[in-house]
Amino acid sequence: MGNVRKMMNTIKYFVHSIMKETKIFFGIAFIYIILNSIEPFVAIFITSNVISELEGYCRSSYFISQIIYLVISLVVIMLGKTLLNYKMNIELVALDDYYRENMGKRAMDMDYAFTENVKVLEQAEKATTGMSFYSGGVKGIVTDLINVTSKLITFIGTVYIISRIEIWVVLVLFLLTVLSWFTQFKIKKMDMNFWNSAVGINRTYSYFCDMAKDFKCGKDIRLHNAKGLVFDELDKFTNEFDSFSSKHFSKLSFWGVFEIVFLVVQLIIIYASISMKTVNGELSLGEFSLYIAATTLFSTSLKEFIEQILELRKKISFISEYVEFINIKNNMDKSKSKTADMNDFELEFENVSFHYPNSKDEILKNVNFKIRKGDKLSIVGVNGAGKTTFIKLLIRLYDPTEGRILLNGIDIREYDYKKYLELFAVVFQDFSLAAFSVKENIVINKEYNEERLNEVILQAGLEGTIKKLKYGVDTSIYKIFDEEGTEFSGGESQKLAIARANYKGSPILVLDEPTSALDPYSESEIYSRLNDLALDNTTVYISHRMSSCKFCERIIVFDNGHIVQEGSHDELVKNKDGIYFSLYNAQLTYYS
Repeated sequence: MGNVRKMMNTIKYFVHSIMKETKIFFGIAFIYIILNSIEPFVAIFITSNVISELEGYCRSSYFISQIIYLVISLVVIMLGKTLLNYKMNIELVALDDYYRENMGKRAMDMDYAFTENVKVLEQAEKATTGMSFYSGGVKGIVTDLINVTSKLITFIGTVYIISRIEIWVVLVLFLLTVLSWFTQFKIKKMDMNFWNSAVGINRTYSYFCDMAKDFKCGKDIRLHNAKGLVFDELDKFTNEFDSFSSKHFSKLSFWGVFEIVFLVVQLIIIYASISMKTVNGELSLGEFSLYIAATTLFSTSLKEFIEQILELRKKISFISEYVEFINIKNNMDKSKSKTADMNDFELEFENVSFHYPNSKDEILKNVNFKIRKGDKLSIVGVNGAGKTTFIKLLIRLYDPTEGRILLNGIDIREYDYKKYLELFAVVFQDFSLAAFSVKENIVINKEYNEERLNEVILQAGLEGTIKKLKYGVDTSIYKIFDEEGTEFSGGESQKLAIARANYKGSPILVLDEPTSALDPYSESEIYSRLNDLALDNTTVYISHRMSSCKFCERIIVFDNGHIVQEGSHDELVKNKDGIYFSLYNAQLTYYS
């Protein structure tokens, strides 16, 4: 019952969304189904009439009229089907684009935690392959649905014709049909199990294929001669898949033999019954032709109906993974409407502890401190101390597992989620740039303030780099879509990410390892510019490098998820047994 309910919900989702996106599609499909269903009967009945005429009067005028009827009918039907099919394909291409975009929107709207959840990532893989390779997308589903309906109408018509001979023939054919259906059902079920079992292999294989094609990996692959490693992994998973699939297809071949046997028995029964009645004079040659053609059509339409209904069932199971992905419910409550005061605020971590989903290891442990408007705060610690996780909680990519984060004394979960995010402009250490223009990567939106754009470029130290570009800020980043695009260095990319955060103009600027790709001189220059820029703003620096600390009034030192030290640079450096002094002393040569 669970699978049936899942399939019905899937059908309901797609019917509703198709009706929402296109008003005329189902009307076009209905007319196409009618034409497709009656097409085979036109030739059957006209051929029967011609043969009956041969047994009787043999009138040439009658033959000519029947041929004209046949030609006109088939031309009208085929022309109608061609035009309708053309219109349906236009609508289906648009629908496929809609569903791809919808999946992208859902991925961007779901909780950030899901982007680091293996089960959700595998569900995304199922949704992607289920809507493309395995089902043919909405076009594959709708085409099968149209064919199933057409074959059903054709099948009903042939049953009506055949039942005029012997009802027992129809009953025997139905029995053989049930057996054939069982065989097909078994085959399709094995296909579904095979697909579900192969998801993990496919996702891993796709990862290494993408790595081999990713130009960003080109330097590392060549420099470290990693081609062998990548293709060793590809070969490993290819061999695993080949072994897995060969066993599957051998089982399919075994069950396929039974299907052929049932079809042959069907044809023997039909032909024997009709031939005996014709020999005994119970049927004319015209009727013989009619029933032979009808029974042949019965077998083919029934076989195709069963195949396609089971194929449709399988494809609906595949695309149900898409619906399941779309319907993943966010765990974070983003429905609150309270707005934050951007002019005067205080953020407080109150006994905050946190561990990632599906893990019991606490990354932050009973953290307490406050951030006030205008603070210049530096958070330092060795790698893995919990610094980046702290930022993820601050900007509410995750909620604490224990304790609360307060804004002006109110739990941040009570605020409008999007409005709360407007408080922050963030540069993560693993920031990303898109294959848009320099300008679009900074301003994000199409509308922009040119004066503000030039200002943040200057403040980020990018003005010299931009001036060298042929098209200035309109130059594309990367050469993926534009041969004249530019490839920024790591340091230049980092400056661009800083300019983007700066352009947003939020009251709290958060910089997570913002200068890791810069040399000490560029790093010092960037920090000086940021410090001058953010005189009235709150700035939070996260780093295991110490150059940001000299601009900050407060420094918080993390170790193993705890805050172990807090104070100014001058205060902390006096404690020679503390972690801060150890970190600072180790890097002293850079900043002396």
